[in-house]
Amino acid sequence: MSTRLKPCVLACAVLACAAPAARAEPMAGTEFSVAEYWHGGAETGDDGQFLYCHATILHGQSQELVFLLRRDDRFIILLGTTATTFTPGTRIESGLAINGGPITPFTADALDVGTLALSFPNIDHSIQSLRESELLSIVASPTLTLTLATPGIGAALDRAKACLDSHTAPG
Repeated sequence: MSTRLKPCVLACAVLACAAPAARAEPMAGTEFSVAEYWHGGAETGDDGQFLYCHATILHGQSQELVFLLRRDDRFIILLGTTATTFTPGTRIESGLAINGGPITPFTADALDVGTLALSFPNIDHSIQSLRESELLSIVASPTLTLTLATPGIGAALDRAKACLDSHTAPG
């Protein structure tokens, strides 16, 4: 995961957790790559305990898309962009469209000046909805909709889910 979004990913990872970690570190042996575009793995907190798994794709120098899967069944999409500026801590009327379909409205959180977070309550449903997407459009502001190619998204999400399952299985 890029250094630019890492603090924001951590912020999303620890939302609603009892003891937030000061930083996240990659968990050795969990890294993966898919279709040369996607990279991911598990992250741990200061105490070495599992926090989340992620799949990340970069789009040039100006955009990054991260899918974050948390143990509490939250599926979070992070969009990092230099195409606009957000006011940190604000909620933004946003939206999501798959493969050029209609935009489904959502409220996003501005984590910093260049990062939006969209949070969804069900990992399996979210993965199923995104599995076949080739283009993902995210409304980042009233005047900016970013459309990002997502080659290999199904395999990347499957790897991130397998990562999550391996770290949250009972016993």
